[in-house]
Amino acid sequence: MKIGIDTRAQAQSQYYHDFITELMIELLGYNSEHHFIIYVEKWRDIAPNIWEKDFPEHITLKELPTQSFGVVWLFQGKKVFEAEKFHMMIFFDTHFIPHGYTRPYILVLESLKDIFFPKKKWFERKLFSYKLKRSMKHCFKCICLDSHSPLELNEHLNISEENIAHIPGFFPKLESQKEDLEIDVRLKHNFKHPYLIYDSWNEVHNNFERILKSIKKLKDMWSPLHLIISCDATSSDLDIREKVIEYKLTGNIVFLWNIEKKFESSYYKQSHGVIYSSIYESFPLQFSKWIHYKKILLANDIRAHKEIMGNTLKYLDPLSVHTMTETLREHIGQELEETQKSYTSIMKQYNSRQSLEALLMYLE
Repeated sequence: MKIGIDTRAQAQSQYYHDFITELMIELLGYNSEHHFIIYVEKWRDIAPNIWEKDFPEHITLKELPTQSFGVVWLFQGKKVFEAEKFHMMIFFDTHFIPHGYTRPYILVLESLKDIFFPKKKWFERKLFSYKLKRSMKHCFKCICLDSHSPLELNEHLNISEENIAHIPGFFPKLESQKEDLEIDVRLKHNFKHPYLIYDSWNEVHNNFERILKSIKKLKDMWSPLHLIISCDATSSDLDIREKVIEYKLTGNIVFLWNIEKKFESSYYKQSHGVIYSSIYESFPLQFSKWIHYKKILLANDIRAHKEIMGNTLKYLDPLSVHTMTETLREHIGQELEETQKSYTSIMKQYNSRQSLEALLMYLE
């Protein structure tokens, strides 16, 4: 069979791009009777480590121009893909399914976040729902990376169970930096107490203000905690900065934008862990960095985390600031060495080969 794969995705998360890239790396070393044509944009910029590999005969690489991100692509893409007469296409984003494309395809969905927690509540939810419903007309399978998203697709968008499938996700591997520079983080920022790292966004489902409330309560209880915010979007959020001033936490919070790669190892390894307050997740791809640095993760007790991570996390109560505060106070009382965590079993359980084989199964 002739299979086309469009690897482009508009996802805000770099981890989803890393997920797709690692999946394609796995495909390069996989013996298959199918012929794959992989479409990428600026491959050298996105994944130079793949570009340097020798491509097997059954895999062809094709670049798509930058302007294909525009509206014109919705019509031009139909000609590009239909000219190849693919037996099956695989897309990773509804945005890149060409308007009017009628040949069968598989759609892999990172998350349903845009339905439940869109940035622009009405418009984005309606737009995402429209694109998804339109995509399902000729979609052979809509594939989710966790087990509860298929149920939500069926319930909220009335998509038939026959058109929905689940393959296990995995945590993209991070490459170790060749020029890691070791620094004393607490000395650099004049920290007198333990610190945690928050490196996610401040969207509705991230529930970030509860973290600030807990840190304020800790400060009031004479159990101070520092927090380093390592995310451009969150660091530039004026609402967050106003809350920090309102709660009198300017001495506890550091807005670091993004940690420089050469210092990243020091920041994570010297921290007491990473805190993540989201109340909605599909497969938590963003855990990849914390797993890489073997740091303990404090995250909300929600279904996706329990299903995938089991007892490897330290769980927070997403509804109670008091309980979250008590958990944090107990945690920062630990020695730094106690905050190291091995995720070997999780990495073995969720891996790129398993995900690839599960995906290719739907081509049979």
